[in-house]
Amino acid sequence: MEKVKNSKVISFLWNNKNVIFVFIFTLLIYMFLGFYINNGDPTASYGFSHAIVNGEVPYRDFNTISTPLYAFYCSIFLLIYDDFLMFLIAQSILVTIMFYFLFKTYGNKAWLVLLTMVILKFMGFNATYNFCCLTMFSIVIYLEREHNDKDYLIGLFLGLAFLSKQTIGVLPTILYYFKTPKKILKRFIGWLFPCLILIVYLIFNNALFDFINLCFLGLFDFGGNNKYLFTVWFFIAMIMILITIFFIFKKKDIMSLYMLVPFGFVIPIFDLPHFAYYLVAFMIVIVSYIKELNKPKLLLVLGCILEFTIFNWQMATHGYKASFYKGINHFKYKYNYELDYNSDMRQRKFINKYIDLDPILIMYYSMNYNISMDRDITYFDIFLYGNHGYDGTNMMINRIKKMKDQYFIVNMSEYEDSKNSNGTSQFNYEIVDYIINNSTIYERE
Repeated sequence: MEKVKNSKVISFLWNNKNVIFVFIFTLLIYMFLGFYINNGDPTASYGFSHAIVNGEVPYRDFNTISTPLYAFYCSIFLLIYDDFLMFLIAQSILVTIMFYFLFKTYGNKAWLVLLTMVILKFMGFNATYNFCCLTMFSIVIYLEREHNDKDYLIGLFLGLAFLSKQTIGVLPTILYYFKTPKKILKRFIGWLFPCLILIVYLIFNNALFDFINLCFLGLFDFGGNNKYLFTVWFFIAMIMILITIFFIFKKKDIMSLYMLVPFGFVIPIFDLPHFAYYLVAFMIVIVSYIKELNKPKLLLVLGCILEFTIFNWQMATHGYKASFYKGINHFKYKYNYELDYNSDMRQRKFINKYIDLDPILIMYYSMNYNISMDRDITYFDIFLYGNHGYDGTNMMINRIKKMKDQYFIVNMSEYEDSKNSNGTSQFNYEIVDYIINNSTIYERE
């Protein structure tokens, strides 16, 4: 009996060796090989999930500008253990789920998607709501190819993609099935189901207007203040759009129309992190037009994955030491540059001198600090243009005007760099201008 059980375990592991490898490989990247991508947006994503676990309501209590599926997904894991490590495990599982469906869809061709994720400094692994949308997108592609008649189910995952990132829509379904409205209706019903659950949640928590303001009305401010055009990524994206148009007219199938969807990842910020999502999603579709990899080509792809992994890791660590974030609550197992750790500790030491005054922190580091001290996440933690809803700058200034005897700690170097950036920085220095001009400055370091 014991031999039978062991043989079943071995058989299971062997049959799922690809996805098991993806999970281990992905977790190693997040922990040790591409740890430098864990700053910024991934830390903010962890902060949103941490806030939900602590009873805060998205949109009402803190300003996230995307639909909330990813934050709720990660918060489930934080209920087990609220640490950044668990957030990385949740993200690694999400990557694994994506590749489970990619292997079912494409077989060994799915390794080409992993290669694409590795190439651009591991940015294709960036742990944010965008990756949650990528996973839902991959499941939709699988269902379109393998179970095209399951319209309610396809609609459901289109809805989950929308609840991951609201700019990713249902355009391919509408365009391709325009002459079969029953199919569109079934998919719309499937799409509507998770959306109605969210609306009920928002109404119950008095957050519906804040949701609409941040996720939809605020897009006008976001697009107006965050424009990174004419970068190298912009011109590559334009080439990819031309390729998409070519495939649409040549193939005339729904898969070619799905090549339009990834462009939503890069508008309006044509920088490397956003372009990486676009490239990965683009590859997820275009792989369907590539012939099956024979053994020599498969070995070449796997070899390139290994080579790019080692290269990116060596480039990131060349001349720099890395260490764990020792003694910092909720970040005990975070591995990062020692210089960043020391900088964080210096800021922490300064903030701790005034923590009894309950100051509002206006700095890149505020999210890390507030998480580690179990302080509430607020509208001041993501202090970027376009992240406060419609006319967000004036809204925040009006909010500050109503505050009495409020202390602020501002990172002046970030503020001054933003003022001198000629519009390339997202840091909202206009709000800081108001704070400085209407406050008494007690200390400047």
